[in-house]
Amino acid sequence: MTRRNAVDSSSYANLDEVVTTHLSLALRIDVAARRLCDDSTATLTLSARVPGVTTATLDTRGLDIVGVTDADGRELAYTASAVVGKLGGTLTVTMPPAFAAAAGAAATVTVRYTTDGLGGEGGAGGACGWLTAAQTASGAHPFVFTQCEAIHARSIFPCQDSPSVKATYDATLTVRAPLVAVASALAVGDPEAVAGPGGGDWVRYTFDQPVPVPAYLVAFAAGELVSRDLSPRCRVWAQPSVIEAAAHEFAEVDTLLATAERIAGPYVWQRYDLLTLPGSFPYGGMENPCLTFVTPTLLAGDRSLVSVVAHEIAHSWSGNLVTSASWPYFWLNEGWTVFLERRILHELHGAGVAGLSTYGGRQALRDYVSSVGVDHAYTALEPVLAPDTDPDDAFSVVPYERGYNFLLHLRSLLTPGDDPAPFDAFLRYYFGRYARQSITSDDLRAALSDFFPDAAGTLAAVDWAGWLKAPGGLPTAVPVDESLLHQAHALARTWAATAEAGGEGAAAVTAAVATTDAEGLATWPAAQRCAFLQHLGALTAASGGGDAAAATLLSPAAVAALDGVAHFNNSKNSEVLHLWLRLALPARYEPAVASAKAFVTSQGRMKFVRPLYRLLASVYPAGGMARALFEEHRDRLHSIAAKMIEKDFADQSAVGAVA
Repeated sequence: MTRRNAVDSSSYANLDEVVTTHLSLALRIDVAARRLCDDSTATLTLSARVPGVTTATLDTRGLDIVGVTDADGRELAYTASAVVGKLGGTLTVTMPPAFAAAAGAAATVTVRYTTDGLGGEGGAGGACGWLTAAQTASGAHPFVFTQCEAIHARSIFPCQDSPSVKATYDATLTVRAPLVAVASALAVGDPEAVAGPGGGDWVRYTFDQPVPVPAYLVAFAAGELVSRDLSPRCRVWAQPSVIEAAAHEFAEVDTLLATAERIAGPYVWQRYDLLTLPGSFPYGGMENPCLTFVTPTLLAGDRSLVSVVAHEIAHSWSGNLVTSASWPYFWLNEGWTVFLERRILHELHGAGVAGLSTYGGRQALRDYVSSVGVDHAYTALEPVLAPDTDPDDAFSVVPYERGYNFLLHLRSLLTPGDDPAPFDAFLRYYFGRYARQSITSDDLRAALSDFFPDAAGTLAAVDWAGWLKAPGGLPTAVPVDESLLHQAHALARTWAATAEAGGEGAAAVTAAVATTDAEGLATWPAAQRCAFLQHLGALTAASGGGDAAAATLLSPAAVAALDGVAHFNNSKNSEVLHLWLRLALPARYEPAVASAKAFVTSQGRMKFVRPLYRLLASVYPAGGMARALFEEHRDRLHSIAAKMIEKDFADQSAVGAVA
């Protein structure tokens, strides 16, 4: 029976006895064969937290262990358990005798292994997204990328896979030419041609990450990649056919970074590069240090999705520099990140745009709480994760938006007024105080108490338990600038009043719409168009709105008239298109069906594909169109996304939502 640690229920490692201080990876990546070759090694420098420790237990999932040696190359005894529970298996290494001598004793172990990075059978998935050449933009070469958050690092190297453990790391990544390898670290020297198995030309890339990071921030990608410099410290990587669009879209990234530094303090990671991934990347972005991974769904052509990059930049402080100690405290990563993201938007684009973002977030939170129920455990800001719970199962908008609103509430109490500068000073203090550490909510509370010594009574009066532990929606919502929101809502109300189902046909609807300010809609900022679509959907949802309302009061004629004015169905902005489809599909607007099918099969961002697959399954259940579409294209999805979509279908079936 594996001993459970008292630090993180999502890890099988003996975290309370041993800590990793440095990781060195030497990986030979055969992208065409979809495998880390059997000469791959992970060398971990371990330190004893307490005296008397004789073994180190590491998390694994789907790793084939070849052998374990000490710093002098001597074989060490080990036990590899392929499956301990839902979260994977373990590698328990018998440490050299000196390791047990005292707390602080250190030893180095090297694990030789091979894996496909997919996590093995029956687990929670794996980190590697392997793509065939046909699944890339050019169709010329295969591609691989990793997504280690939350607990998928253990599927590509043995580790203490917990955010409570932060270590520096270095890596050598060897790939077949002409593929290029990149990583969440600083490039060291020039690529080096080396010999390798199977013939052909192999190239070794070397990287170093001098700032300690948790295992989930170790990342790499390899494929047909080129780069463009955006500034002395910023670069974008992408496939050749995408690079110019990516360079255009992210041209202002250094401005975002400089704005974040003014608010949050010095940027410690030296470089901020971006990698535009193929479409199967399951998230909008992943804040891998030094190299943010982003989805190509951000390439709208007009830089209108800059908020996603602002979010990932904000993670350079919140999450990466200061990290939640375990997954129930995930809100400390994401709540602060959304807070800093909206401060950046406020500085660059004004309070109205930041207010629109806040409104959209609050609406998304309301929708989620409505869909799962106000008493659902995962609506709490600090959900209780039982042993063997996959943190991905608890993933939702809650840590982002409830977390942000709690911090906004604290700011309103501690620094009332419109001037953000006093609370910005606390941000810099907080990130400086806890830099390179993993923390809990109690640490945040301690920092607030120390920084605001005259506010002891105010802090004591905060309903900490209500915000952190209780399920449900927001206990309170601080007012924000809603000027742009009111404009969007006014037009939505006009549409809802003039374009309901049962109207007088397309001609009558079009005539009624002509009296509104619909023409101006096409020129609004993307966030304002999203607010319009969200509110129109809420006003006309026959089933009360929510995550994927399958009935609407809008007629096909009304939706067609709106599309004729605003051309939503052909939008290149993925956020706008996503909201449009959630409005148009329940109205049985047939052009939206083809658009939705193309959208969910051309990219794998879970924010978009999960609700749209659910909606397609609810609105068009006959013949199982959504399921058939998913099965046809599931190989293009990352394993995390495929797993979650399958879960969504199963949940719908359980309540009889799918025929």
